Amino acid sequence: MNIKDMTIRELEEIALLLRPPAQYIQLPFRLEQAYLICTVNKYWLGKLKRIYGNFLVLTHASWIANTGRLNETFSKGILSEYEVAPKDLEICVAIDSIIDAWQWNFELPTETQ
Repeated sequence: MNIKDMTIRELEEIALLLRPPAQYIQLPFRLEQAYLICTVNKYWLGKLKRIYGNFLVLTHASWIANTGRLNETFSKGILSEYEVAPKDLEICVAIDSIIDAWQWNFELPTETQ
């Protein structure tokens, strides 16, 4: 088969086969540390329990609907609007969907606001 005759989908499948799993890639995350994570369509806040395949597994997590002013979020841990997930629920965030992530050095929310 000539590479010039391959479809984009076929090339993507080959690229996926050659890509190492996340556990073999050095990631800038520490277990038991809390993070505010911006994905392609949501913000998540939670404590990193483990890395499983290509997913970060968060506990004590919240979906952040509105961060408010980022200066207050980063300097004071103030968030405008969020929904807290049940404490024992694990949220799996696809590593490939992460745009930005920030270490969270404040208390994690325990009630929806």
